[in-house]
Amino acid sequence: MANNGDETHRHIIHLPSKARLASLLAVAVYPLITLLLYGMSMVTASWTIWQRTLIVTPVMVLLMVYVVIPGVHRLFSRFILRPVRVPAE
Repeated sequence: MANNGDETHRHIIHLPSKARLASLLAVAVYPLITLLLYGMSMVTASWTIWQRTLIVTPVMVLLMVYVVIPGVHRLFSRFILRPVRVPAE
């Protein structure tokens, strides 16, 4: 059987790289959490750390799920997905 271009592409799949995704998310999360903490510091200056965390955590989770992770996937999908060759059967 002749090896044409279509046959070659059937044996390459794209798998997400967890290390690449984690590094991009860390870069995106750091400024976001810093801005949240600075923004809240005026109101929560006298609060204990657990009280601040109680407020920041749900905000951060919602931002991650609905803004940061979809944005990172949309902007960097080519970097996150790595091609892997699957042996021909």
